[in-house]
Amino acid sequence: MEDVPGSLAKLLNMVAGLKANVLHIYHYRSVRDIPLYVTHVELEMETRSSSHVNEVVDQLQKAGYDIKQK
Repeated sequence: MEDVPGSLAKLLNMVAGLKANVLHIYHYRSVRDIPLYVTHVELEMETRSSSHVNEVVDQLQKAGYDIKQK
């Protein structure tokens, strides 16, 4: 995501609105092979079900986030 003030808050507000619980946030600003104005964020989340996971991923992708599930 863009490395600008408020971008992490925007992401977390969206996740909260989708009723997913964030357990851990990993925020990497100095990752190789990404531009200086971009940051890499990993969220460890608790969801209600596999369909809820799909809903969260779908909504985040629709908002423009590049999602990679582990």
